[in-house]
Amino acid sequence: MILTITINPAIDKTIVVEKLNVNHVNRVLSSREDLGGKGINVSKVLTKLKVPTIACGFIGSKNYAKVSQFVDHEQLATDFVLVDATTRTNTKIVEVSSQSTTDINEPGFEVTHKEVNQLKTLIQSVAKEVDMIVFSGSLCQGMSLEQYGDLINAAKEHTQVVVDAEKLALEEALKHSPLLIKPNVAELEGYLQVFLRNENEMIQAALDVLRTSGTKMMLLSHGEYGSYFISEKIVLKAEALKVDVKSTVGAGDSMLAGFISEYVKSGDIRESLKVATACGALAVSQEGTQSFTLDEVLELKKHVKINDIVRRNV
Repeated sequence: MILTITINPAIDKTIVVEKLNVNHVNRVLSSREDLGGKGINVSKVLTKLKVPTIACGFIGSKNYAKVSQFVDHEQLATDFVLVDATTRTNTKIVEVSSQSTTDINEPGFEVTHKEVNQLKTLIQSVAKEVDMIVFSGSLCQGMSLEQYGDLINAAKEHTQVVVDAEKLALEEALKHSPLLIKPNVAELEGYLQVFLRNENEMIQAALDVLRTSGTKMMLLSHGEYGSYFISEKIVLKAEALKVDVKSTVGAGDSMLAGFISEYVKSGDIRESLKVATACGALAVSQEGTQSFTLDEVLELKKHVKINDIVRRNV
């Protein structure tokens, strides 16, 4: 069982246009809404991969009727702390001509100290019974970095912890030595405040982060250039699969879900990276945060190429 924690959930509205013309009327080719938030996206994919999961975190009570329709449609197991507010809407504008996505993200609701403690109690009550707890996404208003770290510690006392965060949230998470983090290259550069010029520099930077924080593993995504699994013992690169890119929304979440789905079952890093790569490729080939099937993942996984990286100057 994998528990996911989404601190700042959203309803993702995806709008597809041929070309985004600023200051002009734009005709929409298609649009859709999905329940979003990074941890929720991870649970959605895990559910499709037949891995038991519960999506937890905060959710707004004022539009929960709408949220619950998405939950039912996805057949998603949830255990949310209700907040007296409205769950935000994040708008994703997908431009077909450039295969680009523009995100317009609302800030989200504010939580109280009481609600944060409710989430901590929930985590403590189930942590001993799950294989892994995944913290994904940004913090909401009203939650301090110290409270975020406290939630990670509450989970880590009893089970493995995975974190997908950026900026200050990532910095706080690394103070608590999670098992695995999943930045992309831009997020790693932002955290370190450096520009990484090549593969060797990326690997060296990743290893430095792992060593200084006590974190065991990193799943580093690099878009069309592939992705990396990095630890002190092994560095692997998965070549990117060639697919028709429709939207990058939720691709990183799908990749993470694919990796941990296999890792909790077998502990096989190579197989986990293959599943991660297949899930990421399937995610970008769809509009919005739509799901895919286990059969599709297993078929595409056959085409994933994994390379051992020879490290230099590390």
